[in-house]
Amino acid sequence: MFARTACMALVAVEIAAVRPTTKSSSCDLPISLAKHVKARQNHPSYAAQRAQVADNQVLWDEPYDGYAPTDYTHEKLAKNPVWADPAQISRVDWSEKHSSYWSRHQCGLRTLAQAQLGRPAATCFASEVADEMLGTGQWAIPSAGALPKNYMGRTGMTGRGSLGKWGANQAADPVVTRCQAGKFQVALIERKDTLTWAIPGGMVDPGEKASAAAQREFKEEAGGDASKLAALQDAFRGGTLIYTGYVDDPRNTDNAWMETAAFHFHNDSVFGTYSLIAGDDAGKAQWVTIEGVEDTGNSCKVVLEESLAQSSIYTSTHEDFIRIAYKYAHDNKLCQ
Repeated sequence: MFARTACMALVAVEIAAVRPTTKSSSCDLPISLAKHVKARQNHPSYAAQRAQVADNQVLWDEPYDGYAPTDYTHEKLAKNPVWADPAQISRVDWSEKHSSYWSRHQCGLRTLAQAQLGRPAATCFASEVADEMLGTGQWAIPSAGALPKNYMGRTGMTGRGSLGKWGANQAADPVVTRCQAGKFQVALIERKDTLTWAIPGGMVDPGEKASAAAQREFKEEAGGDASKLAALQDAFRGGTLIYTGYVDDPRNTDNAWMETAAFHFHNDSVFGTYSLIAGDDAGKAQWVTIEGVEDTGNSCKVVLEESLAQSSIYTSTHEDFIRIAYKYAHDNKLCQ
C-alpha cells in the first residue's frame, strides 16, 4: 500500500505534485520497475511479430548475441500524417523536441541498469531531464542520423510501430474517481484494439499542457454528459499530478515509446452523477468498482469488480495509477 507525501512539482503544469514513499512490499512501490513487459508482447494490430526478448536480455548492458529485432512501422504512417515525424530520421527536428520535453519524476530509471526488473531502486522519483546521456536511464537527443534508443531496454522491434514520433511520444492520463454507495470507482474505457480496460487518456497536442490534454482526452474518450461541462471544468481544477515518465505499452519499440503525465481527479459532487459515454477510440466507457489491491508477492494487482474479474488493465503503469488513487481514497476515508 502507499503512503502519500508532498513534494515539489518540476513539470510545466499548474497542479501540485504528490509522490508516494517507497517501502518493502511490492504494493508499497509508487510505480513498478517491472514495467517493460507488455512492450515485449505482440500488438494485435501489428502485421509483424517481435523477436523474443527474455527478462535477462532486456537491459542494453546485458549481452544478447544475435539480437535481431523486427523492423516494423505501421502502414498508417506511410502517408506521412501531419501529427507524425518524418520517416527519414535525418529530417527530424530534434531541437524542437528537446524544448518540448518536460522534466519529470520517475521511479528508479537512473539505477535501472544496476537493478533487477521488478525490484525497488533507491532514486524513486528523483528529478530527471530528458536530454541526459544514455546509460543514466534517460534517452539522449540523438545526433544527426542516429536513431533514439529506448532507455528501458530491448523490445524485439525497431522502427516506430504505430507511434508517430521517434523517441518519446507524450500522452496524458486522467485518473478520474468517485465514491458510490461506499465503493471506490474509477472511470475506465475498454480499448477497441486490445479489449483491455484503460485510463481514458491520449496524446498531448503540440504546444498543449499535459494537464489540459488530460482534461480534453477525458471528454473525448469517456465524457458525454453535456449538461455538466461547466461543473466538470471546475472538478478538473482540483487534480493532483501523480506520475510522469515511461509507459509499458505494447506499441513501444526500440526507437519509439510512450511516456505520460497522469493526474488524479476525485470529486463526488460532480462525478457522483456523471454519466460516461464511450468516444471513437473506446468500445465501452464505465465506472468500474475497485474491490481492493492484492499483493501477490512479486506484483501488486488491482482487483476489479466481479463482472470484470476476467478482464485486464491495459498496462501495468495504468494499474499503478489506479493503486495510487485507491490508496489515497482509502487513507483519507473518502468512501466511508
